[in-house]
Amino acid sequence: MPKKQRNDADFYPTPYWVLESLLDQWSPPLGPILEPAAGSGNLLRVLRRHYPDAELHAVELTSEHADILKLSSDHLWI
Repeated sequence: MPKKQRNDADFYPTPYWVLESLLDQWSPPLGPILEPAAGSGNLLRVLRRHYPDAELHAVELTSEHADILKLSSDHLWI
């Protein structure tokens, strides 16, 4: 059986339970937080829940998730 070809726009969101586990063991440094591959914004939403006053910045190469990212970050670059 042939292996599936990878698409340049493949999308693999990090599950919420992984992000919650990460933040149970790690605290981000003070100051702005940059999510360089924001995707659908899962990390941004978890960060906002844990750190409601944090300044969150997001970068995403595709515009597919732009609307949801605009709600999850303070600054968004696509």
